[in-house]
Amino acid sequence: MKVLLTSGGTRAKIDDVRNVGNMSSGTFGDRICHALLEAGHEVTFLYAKGSKCPHELRVNLGKQVPAFARTGLEEDIEFFDKHEHLYTAIDYDDFDDYAKKLKELLADKPDVVILAAAVSDYIPQKSDGKISSEFSTLDIHMIKAPKLINFVKDISPDSFLVGFKLLVNSTGDELIAAMEKQVQKTGADLVVGNDLRDIKANQHSLTIYNPKNHDILYFSNMSGHYLAKTLVAKISNIYKAKNEKEIASVSPYPQQMSNVFMPFDWAGAVGGEMLKNLGLEHGKKIAGDIFDAMLVAHQHDLLVRTGIGNDCMMLFIDTPRGNFRQR
Repeated sequence: MKVLLTSGGTRAKIDDVRNVGNMSSGTFGDRICHALLEAGHEVTFLYAKGSKCPHELRVNLGKQVPAFARTGLEEDIEFFDKHEHLYTAIDYDDFDDYAKKLKELLADKPDVVILAAAVSDYIPQKSDGKISSEFSTLDIHMIKAPKLINFVKDISPDSFLVGFKLLVNSTGDELIAAMEKQVQKTGADLVVGNDLRDIKANQHSLTIYNPKNHDILYFSNMSGHYLAKTLVAKISNIYKAKNEKEIASVSPYPQQMSNVFMPFDWAGAVGGEMLKNLGLEHGKKIAGDIFDAMLVAHQHDLLVRTGIGNDCMMLFIDTPRGNFRQR
């Protein structure tokens, strides 16, 4: 797939020397980019200046770098050398620059567009020159910024569009409703949702909504690396099915998997009962192995099914040479 991925925050100018922006550092966008490259996809990475990106590494030279960090540095360099031929990086400075470059890149008709950048909802009415610092107070007039995601399908109607929705202190129902609303307004083929509460608490959580079959997947307490790989695998699967004029009837990550390990508040009763049957500690013990196996199977287009036993969770993977089962 040829993918256009945006990442990082946006800022907008107050005057010629000042700006307002948001808190996004581009961490998850960077991880998505890594997962896309690792899966062999061509990526055009449109990122905010100063945000995280695969081709830049930051090291605090004022502190002693531990041995494991040096090893990680070598691995990052090796990874980039291996995938550089698939990677094009373009940075943007502010909201206007982002809007201009996004529209230019959409004209190339990418197969997939993933808008992970945190784009400003309101921008200031810019003043020319530099506002005097002699004022005791300063009122900034903000105007609603155009929703750039709304124009994606107008410019590149055949692109598979993945939108993102961030809420604050939301319930599961509120987040799903916001994601459905985004689909209605933008024609997005997939929406990824999360909540600032989880980000601040360093809890890696993700909700993926597929409007074609109203499939809702919720992942929590997974590393950002795993979540990015999960999202890329899901996008690849749906894009392939769409290209073949087929919509997969079986979710690659069955709903009971979400309920067992990552119960949503609106599925709390079901998830809680299943956790009770399994035993919470036992569930945590097998979660990593099960998830790894499911991810690998899905990346190879294999059918994944799960089953709940009295004291275990079983994973069935249908392969060309028979069935693999993990308990």
